[in-house]
Formats: sequence, C-alpha cells, structure tokens
Amino acid sequence: MERIRAISSVSHPPASSNTPAAETRLQLLENFLDAHARIVQQIIPVATGHLGERGPFDHSKEYVVIKLAYRDDCGGNPSQAYRVESAEFWPSRAVCERYPHLRGRIEHWDALKGGPLRARRGFLGFVHVLWVARGDDFVVWQALPDHEMSSLQANALHQADGSDWLAPLRWAADNGFVYRHPRPGFPFPMMGHLKKKGAGWQWQPFSHAQLVAMGSDGVALL
Repeated sequence: MERIRAISSVSHPPASSNTPAAETRLQLLENFLDAHARIVQQIIPVATGHLGERGPFDHSKEYVVIKLAYRDDCGGNPSQAYRVESAEFWPSRAVCERYPHLRGRIEHWDALKGGPLRARRGFLGFVHVLWVARGDDFVVWQALPDHEMSSLQANALHQADGSDWLAPLRWAADNGFVYRHPRPGFPFPMMGHLKKKGAGWQWQPFSHAQLVAMGSDGVALL
C-alpha cells in the first residue's frame, strides 16, 4: 500500500475545543487508514466488482473516492478518529480538476509499479483510492493492487448484491474494531481494538469471553 498526503494552508479551524489542529487530524487520518488496512484490502475488490449496470471498473481511468468526517468524540483513538460517510467512483479527469497535484498519478504509478505485477495470475490493475475528509482540505491517495476475486469474495458479493459495500469499514470504524495478525506466522488477522499505552496506542486482541459477550462464537477472523 502506497500513499501521498496533502493539506491546505487554509484548512478550516477547529470546530470545537475537542478538535485538534489540522496537521494532527491529518496524522490521525493516516493512522486510521493503517488501523483499518485489512478491511480496506477486503472490500476494495468487492467495490470494483459490484458496479452493476454501470459496467466494469476502469483501473486506468477511475478513482474510488471515499468521504470521511472527523469525530470529536474519538478521544485520540486512531481506529475511531473518522466516520465513514460515502463512496463514489470518479473519472480521473474530474479528480485531477479538483486535485491538480494528482495529474498523471495513475499513469506514473502504473508505469512504475505495474510491470512486475502484470505477469502475475489474476492481477487486474491498481485501484486508486482517495480518502477525503469533510470540512478539511485533506486528501490521502492510495494505490491498492486489485486481483480477481476468490470464491469466498465472489460468494460474499453475490449475497451482498444491492447492499452497501462500505458497511464492514463503517462498522469497524464506528466500534473501533481492528484486525491484525496476533503474532508472526498466524494465518489469519483477528479482531481486536486499540488500547491507550503511554503516549501511543497498542493493538490488543479480544479474548474468547469478550467475543462471546459480543454475540460471536468466540472466534473473529477476517
């Protein structure tokens, strides 16, 4: 996962005493994306394959634009710092008109990184994602490799026909759920949360009892 960031010098002032400065909010946005990277990697193939009558997603000419809003009540927790509001598919020309610094970004990135991946079976291209924070002039760009869906993803897509593919990310962000590998070599990410430790935040998996109390069967894998 690669990214660039941008912040305007005229970004809106804090809305309340609980709202940190713009640079801090942008850093929280980047940390938010890091916290939810596993879910984003899961939903992007569903998003690009869930277009219905509009036709196939064009990796070379389209962006996925996901709109967020900062949460004053997050308490500094990166996993809950932003509310997931909506997603749209924008043609690259519209994105470049709105964000001129992204002109040529798709072409440059595909030329730089696409070569070795094109030979891999199932590689479809890069999905270029823009994360835009409402009320701020923030934009964080990501390029995520897209592959043909697995049978599990295809089945999920079929079952979710007509539903909101952003729902898993919205649910995780609302509740502060974070998926990570509990240790090197563990085959699946497990569900946990970020816990304040000193000046930072540390991931902690939910215990079996906690998962059962939340209505799970005691195992929460992604």
